[in-house]
Amino acid sequence: TGGDAGWLNDTLNQLLGSGSTFFDLSSIVPGSDFEVELNRALSQTRFLLALIGPKWEMIEDSVHKPRLYDEDDYVRMELLAAIENCVPIVPVLLNRNSVPNATDLPDVLRPITKLEAFEIRRNRWIDDVSALLKKLDIALDPDEDRQARQVLRDTRQAWQDGYERRESKMK
Repeated sequence: TGGDAGWLNDTLNQLLGSGSTFFDLSSIVPGSDFEVELNRALSQTRFLLALIGPKWEMIEDSVHKPRLYDEDDYVRMELLAAIENCVPIVPVLLNRNSVPNATDLPDVLRPITKLEAFEIRRNRWIDDVSALLKKLDIALDPDEDRQARQVLRDTRQAWQDGYERRESKMK
């Protein structure tokens, strides 16, 4: 979900203002303690968007074990920190239509499978991100909404262009 997560983060920052999201890859200063920065960010947030892409639960670490079973995995740490800090988790399904099976996750992460999820599809990026903001009760005034839709259209086009380039290189 790396590329998708980056685009979603960029889109949300364009729509809601720079710095309005926490994205570990760009929000943590090199040399900072990941757990300290994560807990600081979670103490200031309304919810955590858990981006779940195709085969998310099966991605392996360096020893070919599903990474979510590794206690030092950053995704696992982020989800557990949100649970411990009572931050609502919103599973965002990226190009998949259901949450993982509970049996495919470590026991500590299984409750995520019972949460109401939201789907974002590549071919409906504009509509889906707009609908996500509405579901999360992040209102935009009419002028902001027009600007937001243009940002979403631009982001979707850039995303599609990048995706098509990646796909053509893989052939």
